Amino acid sequence: MKIRDLISASLLLTLGACSNKGLYDNLRLQQRHECMKQPPTTNDKCLEDANKSYAEYQREREEALKAPPQKNKPGL
Repeated sequence: MKIRDLISASLLLTLGACSNKGLYDNLRLQQRHECMKQPPTTNDKCLEDANKSYAEYQREREEALKAPPQKNKPGL
C-alpha cells in the first residue's frame, strides 16, 4: 500500500500545482507501476510507452492535431 499512497500523494501535489507536465509525469508514474504487474512478455512494451518524455508526447500531440482527420473506411 505504500506505493499507492506515494502515487496518490504525488498526484494530489501535482493537481495542486496544475501543471500539464506534472500531471503527465504522475500519470506515467502510475502507468509504470501498472506495467510492473504485467507478465514479462508485455512488460517491455508497456514500460517503453510509460517512459515517453513529456517533450516527445507534446511533439506527437502537435503532429496529430495538425494532421487532417482520417475518414473511417467501411469494411475495415
